[in-house]
Amino acid sequence: MSPKTPPVKCCSADAAPDPDGRSNPLRPLIRRLLTHWLPVFVYGLFIFIQSSCPSPDRIPDIQHIDKLLHLGAYTVMGFLFVRALTTTGLRRHPLLMAAFGALLSILSGISDEIHQYFVPARDADILDAAADVIGSIIGAGAAAAFFVRRRIRRRAPAPADRAAGHRASGTPKSID
Repeated sequence: MSPKTPPVKCCSADAAPDPDGRSNPLRPLIRRLLTHWLPVFVYGLFIFIQSSCPSPDRIPDIQHIDKLLHLGAYTVMGFLFVRALTTTGLRRHPLLMAAFGALLSILSGISDEIHQYFVPARDADILDAAADVIGSIIGAGAAAAFFVRRRIRRRAPAPADRAAGHRASGTPKSID
């Protein structure tokens, strides 16, 4: 090895070495799947199981409470889908990420209503589906706004450097 050649790293920051010392490129992928996509799957499974049961007897007697429950449930689903999509190439396109997250959540809501049609003592309701769509859009939009704002904050210069208009390293701010 010549003195000018930098030493070769055994692994990158994202790929932790296996016990035998080799780099494992699947480790970051598995971590992303577990931390970002598993919550979507678990939450979807929770909704499916809940939809497979007869309607609960003990719901507060408030008009249209079931629509509010659908709205809330699919707001969470839309948020989770967008959060999971931040692990893909869509993270640089927040509007597209929000639209795709909302679409996935909406399709999940519609499939849930179709599923309820076949469950005894349950019924599919177009107003429930509408609440699912609205909740999905709210959740996906809120998530995209949250992640864009967080990305902007991470790039923001330190308070002392804001007046000077540059980062601590002295280089001007850049936009992706």
